[in-house]
Amino acid sequence: MAQEFYISVTPVARNDYLVRTEKVAPGVPLAEELVTWSISDWLATAEQLMNDPLESLLQEGTNIHRSRAEK
Repeated sequence: MAQEFYISVTPVARNDYLVRTEKVAPGVPLAEELVTWSISDWLATAEQLMNDPLESLLQEGTNIHRSRAEK
């Protein structure tokens, strides 16, 4: 079952944001949460993952594959 909705992120303070669902299907309750989100940390992590999305997730696996390839 798929449901379509929008997510709205509104800055409240330096690292505080109000995250809300919007335009939900009829009968679906709206959700909102005040979160503390370090955007600079998130951007650094996102940049790293965008450069090589599997490297950080599979570092140990990558080392195993390299050692097999070297044999």
